[in-house]
Amino acid sequence: MTTILVNHKDTKRISVASSSEKLSNFSTDNNGDIPSLGMPVDAKAFGFLSLWRQDKKDLDAVATQPSVFDDPTTLEIYRPPPQYENTHRFDPLARWTWREEKRVLRKIDIRIMLWAFIMFFSLELDRSNLSQANADNILNDLGLSTNDFNLGNILFRLSFLLAEFLTGRASFTIDIKTGGSRRMDTLPGKIIILMLLASLKSNQMVLWSAVSTSQFWLSGRRSFLACRCLLGFMQGGFIPDIVLYLSYFYTKNELPIRLAFFWVSNYTSDIVSAFLATGILRLRGVGGRAGWRYLFLLEGILTLAVGLLSFALMPPGPTQTKAWYRPEGWFTASLEKKL
Repeated sequence: MTTILVNHKDTKRISVASSSEKLSNFSTDNNGDIPSLGMPVDAKAFGFLSLWRQDKKDLDAVATQPSVFDDPTTLEIYRPPPQYENTHRFDPLARWTWREEKRVLRKIDIRIMLWAFIMFFSLELDRSNLSQANADNILNDLGLSTNDFNLGNILFRLSFLLAEFLTGRASFTIDIKTGGSRRMDTLPGKIIILMLLASLKSNQMVLWSAVSTSQFWLSGRRSFLACRCLLGFMQGGFIPDIVLYLSYFYTKNELPIRLAFFWVSNYTSDIVSAFLATGILRLRGVGGRAGWRYLFLLEGILTLAVGLLSFALMPPGPTQTKAWYRPEGWFTASLEKKL
């Protein structure tokens, strides 16, 4: 799989993910030690249960795991090219302790994983609120039939899938050797570029929240179908984009459990949205408007707020956390070398 950004936590604690199978060719002694480090590979450190197991380990002991970067020969083979992001912080000699490891993970969990949970929560909120609106007689208010309602759902899912395909296709067109995209002068190529730009997490949330909010002014079949189509197209691609984004901050052994919590937000949103709808739909009659209109409006505004905050709360990468409103960043230069 093509990788856009180098995760140095993976490359230094284990190996380059796409090249980990080459570790089998790495010479070891009878005890499984890598001569360059003189320490055994702790298989339990990479296991799924290690996320909960409280080992009585020395927190000040070195946590850095053996990798291909410990040998001068293989170091040059696997060294990330200068076009990769975060390469300016790559230091094969950097070592860190278990205490530093836990501190960094805790900070990333709170500042990145928690907000990713909220972002996905907001997506599901706008994606599934049509079912709550249907409980408030939206079909009769807009003069729609059940066939129109089903057609709207079909258009939404088709648009969602189309956007997923376009963003996935755009990811594969990134040339990691040159650090840029390949020439795409054709119309499909231009569409892919536009879709890639539009799929940036924060921008994407602002776009679909605008569409979701505009459903407050639905007037009939055409506007209903148009909004469902646009909403699906704007939301498509968010999930693979955010998963790729999380891989910038977590190793392949840390990421699975985080993704499990990430998907919990999908079902949490379904539960919370039902309670929200119970209260919001009682606004029917206020201002002469139906309750489902306020449902789309208020939940769309909530998503818009999350999208705008995401511009400030979601940095481009682990070594790019500094900004004019965050001059110190999250990590020091020495700590960024250990990420």
